[in-house]
Amino acid sequence: MIKLVANKLICIFIYQIKHLGQRPALIIHSSEDSQIPKENFRRIIEIAPDHVETWIRDGGLLIILNGDNFISPQADKEYVDRIIGFLTRHF
Repeated sequence: MIKLVANKLICIFIYQIKHLGQRPALIIHSSEDSQIPKENFRRIIEIAPDHVETWIRDGGLLIILNGDNFISPQADKEYVDRIIGFLTRHF
């Protein structure tokens, strides 16, 4: 069941990327992601328009949240810098 849901989600995401047009996009993946295989990330990047930005973060987490950091994501400076940088460049 989980594999079926994951495959359906990747198909939806591929459809959305193909129809992105010139809208900006940042696709984030973690190098040790336990839920989304690296192959799925590669498939998406292969079909993404050239202007799409990517970030492969080291480790298994996209954002580092420990304890109270859940309500303070700014404590993860690398994450905040990437997201704010993307938003600043495009909006």
